[in-house]
Amino acid sequence: MEHNLRLFEFINSTLSHPVLDTVMVAISELGSAEVLAVLALFLMLVEKKEKKLSGILLLAGVALAYQMTRLIKNWVAIPRPFHTLPDVNLLVYAHGFSFPSGHSTMAFTAAFIISAYFKRYLLIYSLAFLVGISRVYMGIHYPTDVLAGALLGTAVGYILVKIAERSGFDPNRPQS
Repeated sequence: MEHNLRLFEFINSTLSHPVLDTVMVAISELGSAEVLAVLALFLMLVEKKEKKLSGILLLAGVALAYQMTRLIKNWVAIPRPFHTLPDVNLLVYAHGFSFPSGHSTMAFTAAFIISAYFKRYLLIYSLAFLVGISRVYMGIHYPTDVLAGALLGTAVGYILVKIAERSGFDPNRPQS
């Protein structure tokens, strides 16, 4: 717990800078259900069958990740850092509980699914990682919330990709 608080303070306070304030709020949006749903719809319009499938899986992943984080948040009921810690650098207000981070869950769900089809692992996972860091930077999540979201999101993405593969849609084999 001590390391969690120290890492939170480092990311939220020590790294604080006016330019980063704007950048981190923008990066955080990349993990929002709305942005990922639009990306999923865009992918579904692509002509290649495997790219369409990535959009369908992404939309399903966003819906599943959203519901799972909502369920876990209400079950675990951990207050957000700005409710319990003094002097939090709060950039945006967030409702509800803290654990796990929904944006991180959705970002890592998307990262797993999209990288299965587009093979840009470093770029895609770097963006998901930055979404998680942005949530701590903005003062609305602890690092453990982000880690749990990353693990949960990766699991959701993995399960959906495996279901697609078992149904005959292997992202590594071009579809006819």
